Amino acid sequence: MDLSEAISEPFVQLIDFHNAFNRGIKVSFGALIFLADQTKSYEPGTIVAVPTGNEPWGAVTRWRDLSGPLKETSIFISEMGITRAAAAFENYLIDA
Repeated sequence: MDLSEAISEPFVQLIDFHNAFNRGIKVSFGALIFLADQTKSYEPGTIVAVPTGNEPWGAVTRWRDLSGPLKETSIFISEMGITRAAAAFENYLIDA
């Protein structure tokens, strides 16, 4: 029996996490860049309404300047990504 290319179930789960994580990060950062590009054409002080996706705080949030929140959100996504990746690797080590 040749087991040279065999992989464990924990490793399959880690690969699945990795693929889903990559897609999520690409969409998240793409959405931030899209929003940043959209707001570049606005006059300074223009109120930008950002949809909230039916969250309980209303249909939209309104912003006068999104440059700060967009940068902070980018950092937040990075921090959460590091946390999720570390947790996924820890789960792999425990399960393996």
